[in-house]
Amino acid sequence: MRRLLTFIFCLCVGIATTRYWGDLRILHQMDLTLASSWVKEELGRSALTQLDSDHNSIIALAQSNQPDKKQNFDIVAVTDDPDRIFENTPPSALDYATIFAKLHEQGATTLVAGTTMGWDDEPALQLTALNQQIKKFDRVLAGVPLRRSPNGTPIPDIFLSSEISTKQLRGDSKLLPQVNALALPNQLEPSKHLLLGFSQLESEELSDDHIQLIAMWDGHIIPSFELVLIMVAYDKSPEDLNIHLGQTLTLGADAPIINIDQWGRTPLALNHPLAQPTTSADALFIETVSLTHPPLLIANGKKSQLANQISQQRLADTLATIQLFPVAKQPIEYTRLPSWAEAVIIIDLALLLSWLSGRSRFTHILSVLLIISFSYLLILELMQMLKFWLPVTPILATFLVSFLSIALTKNPSAKKTVEPAS
Repeated sequence: MRRLLTFIFCLCVGIATTRYWGDLRILHQMDLTLASSWVKEELGRSALTQLDSDHNSIIALAQSNQPDKKQNFDIVAVTDDPDRIFENTPPSALDYATIFAKLHEQGATTLVAGTTMGWDDEPALQLTALNQQIKKFDRVLAGVPLRRSPNGTPIPDIFLSSEISTKQLRGDSKLLPQVNALALPNQLEPSKHLLLGFSQLESEELSDDHIQLIAMWDGHIIPSFELVLIMVAYDKSPEDLNIHLGQTLTLGADAPIINIDQWGRTPLALNHPLAQPTTSADALFIETVSLTHPPLLIANGKKSQLANQISQQRLADTLATIQLFPVAKQPIEYTRLPSWAEAVIIIDLALLLSWLSGRSRFTHILSVLLIISFSYLLILELMQMLKFWLPVTPILATFLVSFLSIALTKNPSAKKTVEPAS
C-alpha cells in the first residue's frame, strides 16, 4: 500500500508540474538558471541563455569581441547646396526623390535617411515621386518624432515593418516610455521596404549619455532610430531581436549584445570624432562616386542641418558605441524533449521511487541520492551531446515527494518492540 501511494503521489506531482510548467514564470526562471550554468560550462562564462517565446527551446549565445573596427556606412552629406543643384535648402521631397534615384543608380540597395522626411504643404506629386523611389530599395531607414497626447491615435501602418513583437520582450513594459501620436504629420506611405524608428520622444527628456532603444505605443513595441540603425549596420530585422529588460538586447549571430536597462536604455559613449563624409548629395550629380557601404544621409550645412533627425555628434557617438558591444556567435539551440518523453521519464522515476519506498530508510535515502546524481548526468548528456534539454523542476518535485514519504512514514525495517507480560 505504501509503495502504491508513493507511486501515485510522485506521478501526480511530476506530471502536474510538467503540465503547468509553461504557466508558472518562477519555474521558467529556475530551469533557465540551471540550464544557464550547464551551458556556461560548455560555452564559457560569458554565454547568454534565453527561452524562446514558446518555452520549447533554450537559445545559447557565446560572446566574443568585435573584429577590428569597420565602417558600417558611407556618409553622404546634405550641404547648403552652394551650386544650387536642388530645388530647396533643406531639400524638398522632390530633391530627395532625385537623390534616392541617383544612389539607387549607383548600386545602393539599403539607404539611411538621417534627415527629416516631412514637409509643410508639399505638393502631392512630389511626395508620390519620393515614395516610389523608396520602394526601389530593399530597405530604407527613416526617423519620425513621437509624443504622448491626451488625444492619442491608433498606431499608424507605417510602423508595420519595424514593429517588434511583444513575444520578443521579457520584463515590465509599463516602465518603457509610452507614446500615442506622431509629433509631425507623416507623408511616407506604408511599405515593407520602410523601416521607421522614433528620432525623438517629445514627452521624454533627451538623455545626453543614454540611447532610448524602444518605446510602447498602445501595446506595440517601437524601435528608436538608433536601434534600427544598428539593425541595418548588421543586416538584421526586427524579428531577430530578443529583449530582456534590465539585462540584454540581442540581434542574433554576428551582431552586438547590447546592455539594456529596465527603462529600455543603453549607455552612449560620448565625444567621438564626427564621421567624415564619403561624398555629398550635390556631388552625386557632378562626379562619379564609389559607394561600398549603405549610404547614410546626414546634413552638415548651416541651414540644412536644421532638418537632421539626429545630430552629427550623436550619430558619431552612436556609430562608435556600436563597435564597443561584444558580438554573439552562432546561436546553439537546445530543443525541449517531446512531452511523451518527459512523461515516460516521470513515470519511470515514480515507479523506481515507489519501489525504493519499501526498503529501509538508509537504503531509500542513499538510492535516491544516487538517482539524483544519475539524473544530473543524464541531463548534461542530453544537452551537450544531443542538444536536448529537460525542465528540471518536475523531476525535483518528484524527488521532493519521495523525501517527504521518507520523513512522514516509519522505517519499514524497524522491528516492533514487544513489551514483556506483567
